[in-house]
Amino acid sequence: MLTVACVKCSRAVSVKELDEDSGFAVCRRCGAMFEIPSADLDEAREDLPGLESYGRISMPPSYHVSSTSLEPTVYRESHRRNFEMIWPLEDIGAHRSMNIFLSTLMWLGTYVMTTIPKKEELGIRITFFSMLAIPALITTYLLLISFINRTHLSITNGVLRVRHAPLPWAGNITLPVDDIQQLYCSRTKLGRQRTFYELVARLKSGNTCPVVSRLEHPATAMFLQQRVQEALGLG
Repeated sequence: MLTVACVKCSRAVSVKELDEDSGFAVCRRCGAMFEIPSADLDEAREDLPGLESYGRISMPPSYHVSSTSLEPTVYRESHRRNFEMIWPLEDIGAHRSMNIFLSTLMWLGTYVMTTIPKKEELGIRITFFSMLAIPALITTYLLLISFINRTHLSITNGVLRVRHAPLPWAGNITLPVDDIQQLYCSRTKLGRQRTFYELVARLKSGNTCPVVSRLEHPATAMFLQQRVQEALGLG
C-alpha cells in the first residue's frame, strides 16, 4: 500500500487516509494539500482516481508576476532579488452578484424607512434605519473592495510582504525571508457550502503564518506556492 509524507504534519499516511480535492491530495488530519509525486501517481489513483499531475501550474490570466533574473541561491545570499506578484482580491470577488443584490435591497429599505411621513413613527424609522443602514454600508464596502482592491505580494531586501490595497483589508503581513523554512497549501471547510484555501509559511521557530488566505480555488493556492518557493529558493 502506497504511503506518503504529509507536507504539514510530516506523518506517513496511506493514500486511503487522504481526501482528493480538484486533483490534489489532502491530509484528513491537518488539511494540508499537496501533489502526489508523478512516480507514485498511478498507484495512488487506485484509491483516489481523481488525482492529477499538474506539474508547473500556469499563471491565471488576472495575475501579474515580475522578477529579476538572479538565481535563487544568489538571492538568498545577497537579498538583492526582487519579486512581485499582483492579482485581484479573490476571497470576496465571487460574491459580487450577491453583494450587489443585498446592497441594493438594503439601501432601498433604508430609503423607504427614512421617508415615512408620519412623525409619530420616528422611533420606528430610526430603528429600521439602524438595522438596514449599517449592513448596507458593510455590504457596499465589500462590493467596492471586490472591484477595486488588489493583492500585492513582494519579496524585496530579504522581506516578504503581502498588502491589500487601496482600501483597507485584513491579511497584510511582513515576514523576513530568512525566517521561512517551508511553504505549503492548506484547505479549510466552513460548514458544508464553503471551502477556502491558503498559502502558509512554516517558520524556523516552529510557528506557522498564513501568507495568503481565503483563496477560492486550490490550483490558485498551489500556483502561489510554486512561484513563491522559486523566488525564495526553497525546495
